[in-house]
Order: sequence, then C-alpha cells, then structure tokens
Amino acid sequence: MAHMVEEVGGEIGVTQAARKMEVTLDYVYSLVRAGRLRARKVDGRWLISVAAIEERLAARRGEE
Repeated sequence: MAHMVEEVGGEIGVTQAARKMEVTLDYVYSLVRAGRLRARKVDGRWLISVAAIEERLAARRGEE
C-alpha cells in the first residue's frame, strides 16, 4: 500500500519513513543508528533517503 509522504530533496522524515516501510519508529531509528539506512541529521531532525527506503523495501520483497 503506497503512502503519501512529504518528500524534500529526495529525503523524508523518520515518521514518514516508518509509515512507508510499515514498521515502527524505533525500528527506523535502529536502522539509522546501525548504518543500515542512509540518513542525515539536519537541524536536529533525521532525514532519510527515499532511495534507501525503496532499496530496503525491494530487498524485503525479495526475502518474502
């Protein structure tokens, strides 16, 4: 199911990323901390690469 997300420069916030990936916020933060999801911190807010999310979703579909 596709979700409408606010995309800025190919990046979205953690909440939007969790919705798009259909996982919890804690899981997204754990992926970011582990370096398994490309993200950067801007003004105290994590921005996550939409391309990285799409890659993770594609990999997950391949595992099913």
